[in-house]
Amino acid sequence: LHDLSRVQSNIAQGHNKICSELDGYQPKSFVPHQNSWSETVATALQNLNYDVISASVDEGMEFDSSQNPMRMPQQTATATYRDGGWIAVPPADILASCQATHIAGDEACVIMAHPQEFEQGKVSLRDLAILKRLLDEDGWTSRTFSKVAVKPDHSTPHQKQQHFIAKSVATKQYVFRLDDVQDYWQRDTQIKIIDWCMKNGMAISLGSIGIFFGKDALIVNKVKDCLRLEPELCEVFNHGLDATIRLGDLHDLSRVQSNIAQGHNKICSELDGYQPKSFVPHQNSWSETVATALQNLNYDVISASVDEGMEFDSSQNPMRMPQQTATATYRDGGWIAVPPADILASCQATHIAGDEACVIMAHPQEFEQGKVSLRDLA
Repeated sequence: LHDLSRVQSNIAQGHNKICSELDGYQPKSFVPHQNSWSETVATALQNLNYDVISASVDEGMEFDSSQNPMRMPQQTATATYRDGGWIAVPPADILASCQATHIAGDEACVIMAHPQEFEQGKVSLRDLAILKRLLDEDGWTSRTFSKVAVKPDHSTPHQKQQHFIAKSVATKQYVFRLDDVQDYWQRDTQIKIIDWCMKNGMAISLGSIGIFFGKDALIVNKVKDCLRLEPELCEVFNHGLDATIRLGDLHDLSRVQSNIAQGHNKICSELDGYQPKSFVPHQNSWSETVATALQNLNYDVISASVDEGMEFDSSQNPMRMPQQTATATYRDGGWIAVPPADILASCQATHIAGDEACVIMAHPQEFEQGKVSLRDLA
């Protein structure tokens, strides 16, 4: 509707009905039917002294606390309506959506729900309890529209309204896995990444390719510099003997074990006796044969990928610790950066699923080609 008086009359009648039924209660927030809104609706609400309008990001509304009324759109929901029925949104997905809104700078995450989806059994009170627990554990605080809309009192120095309280990171762990560390190849980029991690206290796991490691003194010395840090900040993992053989495609245990052992021994000889205890197969290709070979060689960890069918499992020997996300993906002959917010959302999902760590894969190539930068890493 474009007739301001008609829009304003509609809103005012709804307002007055609430006021009359609830002993004079004055609503200050407005959610239009089907999230349908316009600047005409916003103007009507301003005329009626409303504080908040909440439509939806799907209807083009962006969170904006500087507007009058404040724009506070619904960004996620307990269920979506599709093809004539309700489809539940998993609590973990709702949390991931809220996390994304926080990263984007929104001051609150608005979660829409309807009695219908509960009545039809698509969403349950148990789902609501799980959602609350996940949000509580991640440091979110439950609010009403009115509470979020309250402006901070700037008369008190440094006082501000806080809608999100960061949780201690002690319960969440991530591994930054840099594959393809080798002689000469994109040397400056490799060194820049390692230097950045060392300078900024970001733990890094470096993947050495056996036959291509040891001749480039600059690379070898940089890796040695890194290893002089505490083991919690730097390690080298065995990334296989070469960059061609997909070990997961081999079924000969002795051949697989020999390949891994040769890569291991090359690292050991070039890094003053350093003994890698983690293994990342070329192209994340793995199998139970590979796992058995690693067990025979007393390795602690194998890290392939969830895309290769590996699930996080600390009860196995060696421990399965797959890559669940990456700084870039390779598609159609080129690298495509993964936004940091998406990486965080993936890590959040692994944490909710019960994985003990989130493994983030990276390669020098994507940095060398300018698809990912140290700023992205920061």
